[in-house]
Amino acid sequence: MYIDSNNFNGLNKGDYLCFECDVKPSPDIYPDLWNDMFLKDLATSYVKKQWGQNLTKYNQVQLPGGLNLNGQMIHDDAKSEIEQLKSRFSMDWMDPPLDCVG
Repeated sequence: MYIDSNNFNGLNKGDYLCFECDVKPSPDIYPDLWNDMFLKDLATSYVKKQWGQNLTKYNQVQLPGGLNLNGQMIHDDAKSEIEQLKSRFSMDWMDPPLDCVG
């Protein structure tokens, strides 16, 4: 890391600088990156939501064979699936509460 600055207001030799950095993982190095079930379920739910939103234009269209499409119901089901997945993700991957540390 290179810091392009001459202005370190109050920092002296031997002081520490802390940085929080994120690294974007490469699918070439981690080939199983796109094989995550949570990611697959969330992507499927978002596609289902968009499909339902598109079908709301043609509400109660009867298909051959007597099947009726209800776009609003598909859209609402997808929204509830997305909320469930997000809440499950937050419970599984949430950091522990800091008030227990000490």
